[in-house]
Amino acid sequence: MTSLVILTVNFPYEGGEQFIESEISYWDSTKFEKVLIYPSNRQGLKRLYPKSISILNGLSPNVSKLEKLYFASLGFFSRIFWKELKYLFSSKKINFTNIYYALAKVSGTLKYSRYLKESIKDIDGKIIIYSYWNDVSYYAACCLKRKGIVSKVISRAHGFDVYEERNLNNYMPLKRQFRHDVDRVFLLSDRALNYYKDKYSYPLNRLAVARLGVVLPIKDYEYTNIYNELNILSLSYCMSLKRIDKIMDAINNFSIKHNIKVKWTHIGAGDLFDELKQRALNIVRENGNLKADFLGQLSNREVHSWLLENNINVFINASESEGVPVSIMEAMSYGIPTIAPNIGGISDLVNEQNGFLMSSKADILEIITGLETILFSKDITSYRENARKTVEDRFNSEKNYHEFVHIIEELALNEQI
Repeated sequence: MTSLVILTVNFPYEGGEQFIESEISYWDSTKFEKVLIYPSNRQGLKRLYPKSISILNGLSPNVSKLEKLYFASLGFFSRIFWKELKYLFSSKKINFTNIYYALAKVSGTLKYSRYLKESIKDIDGKIIIYSYWNDVSYYAACCLKRKGIVSKVISRAHGFDVYEERNLNNYMPLKRQFRHDVDRVFLLSDRALNYYKDKYSYPLNRLAVARLGVVLPIKDYEYTNIYNELNILSLSYCMSLKRIDKIMDAINNFSIKHNIKVKWTHIGAGDLFDELKQRALNIVRENGNLKADFLGQLSNREVHSWLLENNINVFINASESEGVPVSIMEAMSYGIPTIAPNIGGISDLVNEQNGFLMSSKADILEIITGLETILFSKDITSYRENARKTVEDRFNSEKNYHEFVHIIEELALNEQI
C-alpha cells in the first residue's frame, strides 16, 4: 500500500496557488492507494478538488510565544543549523541577518516536520511526499525521510524557491543541505534546471523538467480593429517586483505617441493596489485616449470567464523576476500575443513568432517597441495563432499533467530509485 501526500500552502483553501487547480484533477485516478493534501493554512472557502482526495489536518494557525521559543531553541541546537552556519562561513555570507534568516528557516522546518509527522501517523503503508514548493515543506519532508517516516520525497520548484537572487541578501537557507535526500526535484524549464544544478550542486539524476500546463479554452478569436480601441491586459500582484508602474507609463506614452484609444485592464491585488490605481486615475485625467480598469484579485475561474468575454489585443509582463508565469500561459491559450522580459523561463514561452521577448531589464521604451511591433504588424493573426499553438504544443495541461502523474507513479513504485 502506497499513499501520496501533496504539500501545499493554501490549496484547496482560497489564497493563491491557482495553478494547482489545473493539476489536481489528474490525481483523481492513479496507482496510489490514497492521495491526500496537507495545506499549511486552512482558512477561507474550499475550492473544487476531486472527492477521492482527502485533506489532512494542517499546521496550528495560532502558535504561542512559548511554542515559537521552543522551536527556535530546538533549531539553534540542531545539526542542520550548525551545518548551515558552516556554509555561511565558507561562502563568506556570514552576517547577523543571514544567521537569523537561517535560524528562522531551520525552526520553521522543524515545526513543519513535527506537525506533518503527527498528521500522517495513521496512514498505513509507504508514504510518498510531493511538495509543491521547494522551501520549508520540502526541507521538512526530507527530514522525515532521514528518519524513515516517509519513503520518498518529490518536489516542484518554481521561481522564488529556485532563484537565490530573489531572496534576502541573495541567500536561500538550507537549499544545499538536502540534495542527497530528495528523489527528484522538478523544475519548470531547462534554464531553471541548469541554474539549480550549478547553484546548489544537486546531482543531475535528481533533477528533471516538468512544465506546468493550462486548460485550453474553446474560443472564437475575433478582435476589434486596433484603430478603434486597443485592449491591453496585465495580471500580477501589485508589488514593486512586478513593475506595473512601467507598464502604465509605457501604455500611456504609446497612446499619446500614436493618438490611439487604449483600454488597459489590470487584474491582481497587493500592497501597491490603491497607490497604482490612484496613479492610473491621475494619468487618465490627462490623457483622454486612455482608460484604466483595476479589477483587483479574481479567482482563476473568474479570470477565465473574463478572458472569454473580452477581446484582448496584447498581454504585458514587465516583472524583474519570474519562473514560467502561468498568467502568460493562460493569456496565450486565448490567442493573446505577449510582451515579456527574458528572465526565468519566459523564453520557453515567448518568442518573436508569438509575441515580443524583451531584454532581461526591459524599460518603458522597450515595452513601447513591443506594442508597436505586434500591433502594427501586417500579420497580427499569425502572432495570435502562434501564441495559441505554443501552449497547445508545450503547456497543455492534458498532456503535461498526465505525463507528470505517470512519472511520479514510476518514481514511487520503483524500488531502485
